[in-house]
Amino acid sequence: RGITMAEVSIDPEQQRVFYGFVREFVISLILGICFYTVSYTIVSYFRRNRDRDDPIIREDTAVYMITTMLCSIAVTVSLGAMVLLPSSIISNEIRHLYPHTYYVKWLNTSLITDLWNLVFL
Repeated sequence: RGITMAEVSIDPEQQRVFYGFVREFVISLILGICFYTVSYTIVSYFRRNRDRDDPIIREDTAVYMITTMLCSIAVTVSLGAMVLLPSSIISNEIRHLYPHTYYVKWLNTSLITDLWNLVFL
Protein backbone atom coordinates (compact mmCIF):
# COMPACT_ATOMS: atom_id res chain seq x y z
CA ARG A 1 0.00 0.00 0.00
CA GLY A 2 1.45 3.36 -1.03
CA ILE A 3 1.01 6.80 0.38
CA THR A 4 -1.77 8.83 -1.21
CA MET A 5 -1.65 12.56 -1.82
CA ALA A 6 -4.32 13.11 0.84
CA GLU A 7 -1.98 11.65 3.49
CA VAL A 8 0.97 13.88 2.59
CA SER A 9 1.03 17.33 4.12
CA ILE A 10 3.32 19.82 2.42
CA ASP A 11 4.43 22.93 4.21
CA PRO A 12 3.75 25.95 1.95
CA GLU A 13 7.02 27.57 3.04
CA GLN A 14 9.03 24.48 2.07
CA GLN A 15 7.18 24.34 -1.23
CA ARG A 16 7.97 28.02 -1.93
CA VAL A 17 11.65 27.50 -1.11
CA PHE A 18 11.84 24.40 -3.31
CA TYR A 19 10.22 26.04 -6.33
CA GLY A 20 12.38 29.14 -5.84
CA PHE A 21 15.50 26.96 -5.91
CA VAL A 22 14.32 25.11 -9.02
CA ARG A 23 13.51 28.42 -10.74
CA GLU A 24 16.93 29.89 -9.92
CA PHE A 25 18.68 26.72 -11.10
CA VAL A 26 16.80 26.63 -14.41
CA ILE A 27 17.44 30.33 -15.12
CA SER A 28 21.13 29.98 -14.21
CA LEU A 29 21.46 26.89 -16.41
CA ILE A 30 19.80 28.57 -19.40
CA LEU A 31 21.98 31.68 -19.03
CA GLY A 32 25.10 29.54 -18.65
CA ILE A 33 24.33 27.52 -21.77
CA CYS A 34 23.63 30.68 -23.78
CA PHE A 35 26.81 32.40 -22.59
CA TYR A 36 28.89 29.27 -23.24
CA THR A 37 27.50 28.97 -26.77
CA VAL A 38 28.34 32.60 -27.52
CA SER A 39 31.81 32.31 -26.01
CA TYR A 40 32.57 29.06 -27.87
CA THR A 41 31.58 30.78 -31.10
CA ILE A 42 33.88 33.72 -30.29
CA VAL A 43 36.83 31.49 -29.39
CA SER A 44 36.31 29.29 -32.46
CA TYR A 45 36.21 32.36 -34.68
CA PHE A 46 39.55 33.68 -33.40
CA ARG A 47 41.29 30.31 -33.14
CA ARG A 48 43.88 29.70 -35.82
CA ASN A 49 42.87 27.10 -38.39
CA ARG A 50 45.49 24.36 -38.15
CA ASP A 51 44.02 22.07 -40.82
CA ARG A 52 45.81 23.80 -43.64
CA ASP A 53 49.17 24.24 -41.86
CA ASP A 54 50.16 20.76 -40.73
CA PRO A 55 48.55 17.39 -40.13
CA ILE A 56 47.07 17.08 -36.66
CA ILE A 57 48.01 14.14 -34.49
CA ARG A 58 45.35 12.57 -32.27
CA GLU A 59 46.99 13.85 -29.05
CA ASP A 60 47.12 17.35 -30.48
CA THR A 61 43.43 17.21 -31.24
CA ALA A 62 42.65 16.42 -27.61
CA VAL A 63 44.87 19.29 -26.46
CA TYR A 64 43.19 21.72 -28.86
CA MET A 65 39.73 20.63 -27.72
CA ILE A 66 40.62 21.01 -24.04
CA THR A 67 42.22 24.42 -24.51
CA THR A 68 39.27 25.61 -26.58
CA MET A 69 36.90 24.44 -23.86
CA LEU A 70 38.92 26.16 -21.10
CA CYS A 71 39.13 29.39 -23.09
CA SER A 72 35.39 29.22 -23.73
CA ILE A 73 34.72 28.81 -20.01
CA ALA A 74 36.93 31.83 -19.25
CA VAL A 75 35.11 33.92 -21.84
CA THR A 76 31.77 32.68 -20.43
CA VAL A 77 32.69 33.95 -16.96
CA SER A 78 33.84 37.25 -18.47
CA LEU A 79 30.59 37.65 -20.41
CA GLY A 80 28.60 36.84 -17.29
CA ALA A 81 30.52 39.43 -15.28
CA MET A 82 30.11 42.02 -18.03
CA VAL A 83 26.35 41.48 -18.39
CA LEU A 84 25.50 40.99 -14.73
CA LEU A 85 25.78 44.56 -13.45
CA PRO A 86 23.60 46.21 -16.13
CA SER A 87 21.05 43.38 -16.01
CA SER A 88 20.78 43.55 -12.21
CA ILE A 89 20.26 47.33 -12.36
CA ILE A 90 17.63 47.00 -15.08
CA SER A 91 15.83 44.15 -13.28
CA ASN A 92 15.77 46.19 -10.06
CA GLU A 93 14.27 49.17 -11.89
CA ILE A 94 11.64 46.93 -13.52
CA ARG A 95 10.74 45.49 -10.13
CA HIS A 96 10.27 48.99 -8.71
CA LEU A 97 8.22 50.21 -11.68
CA TYR A 98 5.89 47.19 -11.74
CA PRO A 99 5.90 45.71 -8.23
CA HIS A 100 2.64 43.73 -8.49
CA THR A 101 2.93 42.43 -12.05
CA TYR A 102 2.80 38.64 -12.31
CA TYR A 103 5.39 38.47 -15.10
CA VAL A 104 8.19 40.13 -13.13
CA LYS A 105 7.69 38.42 -9.76
CA TRP A 106 10.44 35.94 -10.65
CA LEU A 107 12.97 38.82 -10.58
CA ASN A 108 13.68 38.68 -6.88
CA THR A 109 16.76 39.49 -4.85
CA SER A 110 17.60 35.83 -4.32
CA LEU A 111 17.93 35.22 -8.07
CA ILE A 112 20.22 38.21 -8.59
CA THR A 113 22.33 37.28 -5.55
CA ASP A 114 22.71 33.70 -6.75
CA LEU A 115 23.76 34.87 -10.21
CA TRP A 116 26.39 37.15 -8.65
CA ASN A 117 27.66 34.24 -6.54
CA LEU A 118 27.82 31.91 -9.53
CA VAL A 119 29.86 34.38 -11.56
CA PHE A 120 32.25 35.64 -8.92
CA LEU A 121 32.79 32.63 -6.64
